[in-house]
Amino acid sequence: MYKLLDALEQEGRVEQLSSGQYKSTRSSKSVTGVVDHVNPRFAYIVTGEEGKKDIYVRSQDLGSAVHGDTVEVVSSGRKSGDNPEGKVTGIVKRGRTRFVGRIELSRNFGFVVPDFKKIYQDFFIYPENLNGATANDKVLFEVTKWADRDKSPEGKVIEILGKTGENEAEIHSIMAEFDLPFRFPENVLKLSETISEDITKEEIGKRRDFRDVLTFTIDPEDAKDFDDAISFRKLDNGLFEIGVHIADVTHYVTPGNELDQDAFDRATSVYLVDRTVPMLPERLSNALLFIAS
Repeated sequence: MYKLLDALEQEGRVEQLSSGQYKSTRSSKSVTGVVDHVNPRFAYIVTGEEGKKDIYVRSQDLGSAVHGDTVEVVSSGRKSGDNPEGKVTGIVKRGRTRFVGRIELSRNFGFVVPDFKKIYQDFFIYPENLNGATANDKVLFEVTKWADRDKSPEGKVIEILGKTGENEAEIHSIMAEFDLPFRFPENVLKLSETISEDITKEEIGKRRDFRDVLTFTIDPEDAKDFDDAISFRKLDNGLFEIGVHIADVTHYVTPGNELDQDAFDRATSVYLVDRTVPMLPERLSNALLFIAS
């Protein structure tokens, strides 16, 4: 056995450590993947490489990485079941830096218990970073310093959403947790108010005019937007024509302006139990589109 190790050492394939143990001189190749923190004990690094297993990493080997981060990981040469084991060696990109959680206070400091079930650590909050939050508040907070060895990550409160358990606070926390923008920027709201309700003759001339045809919206009175309608008429040949009409929001949104960019970032409206997170300000999604229909 020792003769074999001596031979490998002479060939430069292994080296002897001060402890008397040997290790390979072959440099480990790092790969990049996204952290899926399955439970408090371990995570998988999802590499997305076809035909290759995700890399198993014990929680103590994640460093400061949390669920959703893109990281570099080096295989340890061991296996956990069918998956290779590894250790995170660097953070490539943080998945997010803002989270939602519940404030708990002690005499000299506070900490936030995150709502997100795949974050298995609390965040330390200095008193000066509480920004008025009190015990049991549901808050949106931003990470200011990630975990370092045995130290907890640190954060500061960005917004107080309400008391834990209250409906408004819980709905806002869901929206914040999934990064749903429940407020429009001031410049977007101001721009929406400047849009004229008038439809010019030139614009009408570009379209088929159904104003003399019985046309009515199909959205109920309590709908979150009014942008769909149908028309009905009997044709000369005795058949009936049913028209389906969708309001043309592009008429009101100039490509590249603040409204257009904000709508692009939102991508779609999101419907929650008791409210809608609209893609466009209310004046567009309700008032002007209702007029246009």
